[in-house]
Amino acid sequence: MMQRILEAAGYEAMISNSPTHAIDLFAAEPQGFDALVTDYYMPVMTGAELIVKLRELRPELPVVMVTAYAGDTALSSIEALGGVITLGKPVRRPALLAALQDVLAQVPPGR
Repeated sequence: MMQRILEAAGYEAMISNSPTHAIDLFAAEPQGFDALVTDYYMPVMTGAELIVKLRELRPELPVVMVTAYAGDTALSSIEALGGVITLGKPVRRPALLAALQDVLAQVPPGR
């Protein structure tokens, strides 16, 4: 669903169904991605853990985190990462596009 929303808005979206696969894709070309849109709850690792691993390769990576429920501990771990906008599920098209525009606007010039 998110891929369709992003592509209809003119973005190129690469989709992965596992965080380890996403890490492999990103590691092959870290500068080829403008932002990450991820869920918090996934198999193998959380979205926060995925962000940490990807930011080892590119520290300024902007992120939109989607979650149906995140307790206080999860929200604290997301906030501590910085540069992450969190959206609750269900995600509406306008909210997703606005959040993506907001995180992309935070990228320092000359990235």
